Amino acid sequence: MRAVELDPTLIQAWVNLGGVRLMRWEFKGCLEANQEAARLRDDIPNIHYNMGQAYLYLNDPQNLVRCNERVIELDKDNGAAHYHAAVGHLALDNFGAAERFLGRAIELGHQPTQDFMKALEKAQKKKAQQQNLTLIEISGAETPDKKKED
Repeated sequence: MRAVELDPTLIQAWVNLGGVRLMRWEFKGCLEANQEAARLRDDIPNIHYNMGQAYLYLNDPQNLVRCNERVIELDKDNGAAHYHAAVGHLALDNFGAAERFLGRAIELGHQPTQDFMKALEKAQKKKAQQQNLTLIEISGAETPDKKKED
């Protein structure tokens, strides 16, 4: 925080601040810091990836997709971005896009969670039915009360 106070044009300081806030589960603060970094320089994949992670936890699938598609524009071989774009598209009932992004994520070595695969299977079986899952449930992401098992 001190670095951005001393020099608000230090892009990496904003990115680092956003990352720290993300790790502290301060999602709105993460967005604020990374939006400032993006305002200063929009071509750093990590800025958009971190914002996407914040939107994942804020259950905002449209912005999750937007941010991860921007990461992919900047780094086409980012498997995690393809996976999280698939998560967002699945939540938005864009099944074709979800399957395409998932396929590319797997090609790049990113393994989907069992929760995601279950959600995709359920969506495929009930394409006409509206899904009521949160982004966290779809992605199988870690939450403060649900730690990933190794």
